[in-house]
Amino acid sequence: MLKPADLVSTRHVPNDTIIFKEQETSGIHKPHCDPLVIDLIIRDLEVVRVLIDNTFNVIFRDTLQRMYIKLIEVVTTPKPLTGFSFITSMTLGSIKLPVLEKEVTKIVVFAVVNNLAIYNVIMGTPWINAMKAVPSRYHMGIKFPTPNGITSIWGCQKTVVALLPGRTEIATDHHDLYGKTKTCEDNS
Repeated sequence: MLKPADLVSTRHVPNDTIIFKEQETSGIHKPHCDPLVIDLIIRDLEVVRVLIDNTFNVIFRDTLQRMYIKLIEVVTTPKPLTGFSFITSMTLGSIKLPVLEKEVTKIVVFAVVNNLAIYNVIMGTPWINAMKAVPSRYHMGIKFPTPNGITSIWGCQKTVVALLPGRTEIATDHHDLYGKTKTCEDNS
């Protein structure tokens, strides 16, 4: 009879442990309650102001128009959507778009909404799980495995401060593990 320890030892477990370290927060004004906002490549275009959240994947109609994506590409199956203010509205439908980041491409299903928002896209739990990603709002970053190891996408506190009313403290750069300063413009 196999014991749980025997089962673990027979499985191939890749070395893809994701770790966040305190030194990765240098350059971030703390304490903070800022959301994690990053840039992503969606259908070969760099999309800024992408909120990482524990909801579902949302793209706004205005964002699609700025990306020159016609609404005819939206599969019109409206569904109810309840927002943060508990107001329910209907989606316009859904659309599948490729999202490429650091060697990993996923075809992502987005709910298309016609609401105004300070973000262009919301990447939610379905994308986070598909990427096997671990977001950290405290570190203002998200890490995930690639064929060449674990990689990171760093948010920019300066961008968040500009988006959110009432926020005035600004961190202009972020240091990686090796002491290299990464400005908000250098999200590599």
